[in-house]
Amino acid sequence: MPLEFTSAGKPVHLAAGTSVQLELNSPLFDEDTIKGAFSYSFGIPAAPNGPLYGFPERPDGASQPGAQLPAELALDGLPLLTGSQRVKSASPSKYSVSVQAGLSGANLSERPLSSFAYGGLREVPRWVALPGLGVQYPGLVRHANEVVASPADYGYVFAPLRNEEPSDFVKSLPGFDPKNIDPLDYPSQAVNTWLVRGGPVLGMPGGGSFTYYINFTVPGGVVVQEFRLLPAYCPFPKLRYVLQAICEESGLGVDLGQLLPGELGELVLVSNAVLVDRGDAETLRFSLADVVPELTVAQLLAALRQDFGIVVYVEQATRRVRTAYLVERVAASAAYVDLSARLAGPPEVSVDAPAGLTLTTAVDSSDALTKDLLSLQPAASLVLPAVATVADLPATAVILTENPQPGQARLVTQLDTWYACTLSYRDAVSVNLTWAPLVVNLPPVPVAGGGQEQAQATSYTVELLTRLADDPGVTALVPALSQEPYAASQPNGTRSAALRLLFYNGLQPASDGVSLYPQLSHQSASGAYSVRLYGPAGTYAQWLRDWLPVKLRASSYKQPLLLTPLDLARLDLTQPLRLAGVPYLVRKLSATLPLSKPATAELVRLF
Repeated sequence: MPLEFTSAGKPVHLAAGTSVQLELNSPLFDEDTIKGAFSYSFGIPAAPNGPLYGFPERPDGASQPGAQLPAELALDGLPLLTGSQRVKSASPSKYSVSVQAGLSGANLSERPLSSFAYGGLREVPRWVALPGLGVQYPGLVRHANEVVASPADYGYVFAPLRNEEPSDFVKSLPGFDPKNIDPLDYPSQAVNTWLVRGGPVLGMPGGGSFTYYINFTVPGGVVVQEFRLLPAYCPFPKLRYVLQAICEESGLGVDLGQLLPGELGELVLVSNAVLVDRGDAETLRFSLADVVPELTVAQLLAALRQDFGIVVYVEQATRRVRTAYLVERVAASAAYVDLSARLAGPPEVSVDAPAGLTLTTAVDSSDALTKDLLSLQPAASLVLPAVATVADLPATAVILTENPQPGQARLVTQLDTWYACTLSYRDAVSVNLTWAPLVVNLPPVPVAGGGQEQAQATSYTVELLTRLADDPGVTALVPALSQEPYAASQPNGTRSAALRLLFYNGLQPASDGVSLYPQLSHQSASGAYSVRLYGPAGTYAQWLRDWLPVKLRASSYKQPLLLTPLDLARLDLTQPLRLAGVPYLVRKLSATLPLSKPATAELVRLF
């Protein structure tokens, strides 16, 4: 069968002998843009195709030229590219068109995350009855508790977060004094405030619930309840749901079972946003588009690839989306396709200078809690041997033999924190040492001998020990930031441009081992994974250590392959190929349709 070109099933007439050049780019190696799969411009006759394209050659045409239209390229009845097409130039005799497929065909690169609907406005009643007490409480509190009780039913979570930068509402509260806040106290500017009590509260099992402010007065001996405004609330979208919504709103199908399988499916996006009420007197309405960070789709996908080795892949023929973990693709046990029979000559080898990387932790310069974490890391000349616990820090040092200096630092491994010393006179032989916490340990990670620094795309999120409301003896680690709260309804607010990803681990025990609270953490519930760079659970050890040496290989190969239409239709750019016994990943494949000459695959050797 010949080359076929259609638009939503409508045939596009091609001139005899038409050829189309394809370029298929692997998402494994795309760094800054979504290159995806596309064709270079090719010509089609204008006369029979004018009505489909709206006669773009005519200045008085009814439609604006250059609009996107659906497109499907097939060969021998096998779909090879399914996406969108655009007229690049037009004359009375010929149109020049190009086709884009996958994520690039959905025109996603520059779209901000906030431009998607994510299911539209969510609705909850403004007030609901408190069972058994005959009083009303906010419907948003009940909804947040329902989300905690059944997290799989929702594309977002509610969990406590501290924002040390008070909102205007918090500043207006009686007695608020930013200079006198107990560092363990649940701050009044907390988001999704959680309280702990000895039994079920507001419909939540496990002795906890989200809360709000209530004042009780007893005028004339009668108890009166006065409800204040809700404190800051925010639904944190699940990463899996964000990706699903982006793809489905762009006309792509999603294989949900293969979209972030495993514990990475529990990642959520956290920001400085607070919920904006878009409802009326009876109903509260909120939108997830209001609370996602100021990032484009391309920036989010690049961050996932860089930090976790996660790629979002679109099957070219079916337009169905799944994710692939690169650490699984480069494993010795990875499944592969053997195309040795398709070799059409020797490869052309390119050899670049060997290069390495030095991976570093990213910090958000707009967050007062993180902006100085890297600059406070101790200089190598001041570092002394590590100790296990704070109790192991020496109290004295001998002047002549140990040469103590102010600011010398030791790592306390139990806390993974640097402690710095100050000196005071003891006697002519020694000095007293006083140790104080300096900064959390954020070591760089050299790859392939080290080299140019590359910061994580996911910003480090501080977690502070926090006394949960209502019980002074119960504490928990709660993620925190210090950034002016953002509300989408306020035109002068600043939406965070930092990507903060945390694991949602559901209800977890607080310090007493009994009280439960919905936990956001850098570490997954099993402890196997962390969003932080270093350590045995960190992103480097778990996701990047085996992948980065492949990406950094100095040599690459251009290999001619005599492919069939079926080979091209089945090609999975995330799956290794094996050629003459050697495993490779495909960086790019170029082919001309019909397949009258060999395609060219740019390959990177795995082992």
